[in-house]
Amino acid sequence: MVRRAHVHDLRFALCDFLDAAVRLLESPGLADLAAGESPSWSPDGSRIIFSAVGPNTLDLFIMNADGSNLTPVTDGAGELNIMPRWGNDGETLYFYQVRPRQTFRSISV
Repeated sequence: MVRRAHVHDLRFALCDFLDAAVRLLESPGLADLAAGESPSWSPDGSRIIFSAVGPNTLDLFIMNADGSNLTPVTDGAGELNIMPRWGNDGETLYFYQVRPRQTFRSISV
């Protein structure tokens, strides 16, 4: 018998290393995503970009540091958008996009 596991609720946890307090970020849209990876904080600490498995592909999403305002950045059926990083200006994102071969991309948000 083959069983498949599905992640139905993506969660981000913030850990304060000074007092070891852990806080979960809550966002209604995170429940629709699975297998998030490669989170990266914006230079000013106000936003987080990450890759996550959406309905048909691996896309990039941005949310505020408190978990609010979850917004898709890419929406490419059949594409893999991975390893996002912020530019020093806090407005430019750099990432790899595979469709069908890997390319290095940048976009402004």
